[in-house]
Amino acid sequence: MKKIIKTDKDRSKHYEYYTNQKWKEFSNYDLIINVDTLGVIGTVNTIEKIINNK
Repeated sequence: MKKIIKTDKDRSKHYEYYTNQKWKEFSNYDLIINVDTLGVIGTVNTIEKIINNK
């Protein structure tokens, strides 16, 4: 868990440094998918539907 927290903190710093925006500000993203909810296959299917406009 400590490694995950440190990695997230490092990603946040990197993102904020290069974009001048907050990492967890969801309005900065075009697409956000909760893989925990959909699972890998559900996530793939969702992305395919979006790409194919179905």
